[in-house]
Amino acid sequence: FGFVMYSAGALGVRDLHQIRSARWNHWQSDGTGANSDGDLDQFRRVHRVTTAAERSAMRCSGCYDILYAYDFRAAVPAFAAFARKVEPELRRFMEAETHDPSRSWRSVQWQLAPRIYELWASADCRDLDGSLKMLDVQLNSCDPRSEAVPCTAEFLIRAHGCQALRVRERVGIGKGRIFAMQVGAGWHADGNVLTTPSIMSVDATSISAVLFTTVRRRRDINGYFLVIVELKPPAESATEDGQSSDSFDLNVVPRRAVVSFNGSLEDGRTSSIVGEWIVRAVEPSGREVIAWRPFYVYADAMEVTRDRILQYFEIFTVDEAATP
Repeated sequence: FGFVMYSAGALGVRDLHQIRSARWNHWQSDGTGANSDGDLDQFRRVHRVTTAAERSAMRCSGCYDILYAYDFRAAVPAFAAFARKVEPELRRFMEAETHDPSRSWRSVQWQLAPRIYELWASADCRDLDGSLKMLDVQLNSCDPRSEAVPCTAEFLIRAHGCQALRVRERVGIGKGRIFAMQVGAGWHADGNVLTTPSIMSVDATSISAVLFTTVRRRRDINGYFLVIVELKPPAESATEDGQSSDSFDLNVVPRRAVVSFNGSLEDGRTSSIVGEWIVRAVEPSGREVIAWRPFYVYADAMEVTRDRILQYFEIFTVDEAATP
């Protein structure tokens, strides 16, 4: 006995109408998708009915950071298709409307910027009295759609007539259920970035830990995976209690979890809190540490050492003409 296997031809621009029709038919059969007038903008949207709990959670400020707003286990594929080869002409047609947004920058006040510029800039980038020139500090913003992977904070520090510095945050990368972790002050939800990452002042009034979860297999999400996030003070302050969040289920976190601690780090403390802290995700019952990373707290930014800065950041000198 024998058999013959046929291979479908490559898709081209001539097939675009057929592709749209197939997508329309799939959405109609699945109960999602476009309205009956065939508006092409509707093809880019997928709708589903929200639950009462979800609608209640969305009546808030910053509701997209609420961990329980959406149960990831209820997710279903919006469109499924077999792989087909695509002709170059169709690929160019499709790429014309799909591109990454350009990187945007905004001016910020970063307390660590003068210290970094003092350590890395050349000696002639000072005023006659030896003081640092006026600095312009900008921070990048990331694509707000990119929530599944970390956005590294990148600062641009400039002084007139001198080389500019790029300062890039080092992200904690690990393995297991949490594959990346960031910590810092000033979480900027619209820009997907921490405005003061990794090294912060004792005056910080809000600290956020950003946890990125791995893709789960179906059998991994049938139960619960409860964790709490803790802030542990330096070793010399081990007698002091840290701060901890409420427990939450990692299995219902679709991409990332943002856990914020409000209030000053020195509230109610008698011993020094300057030094290296630890943020960690802990399994509540057995106290197993799922993921952790350090961050540093200072009282005076000008006392932060060069080695400490390099522990948490990468530093590059760039030509001022090449900066945005």
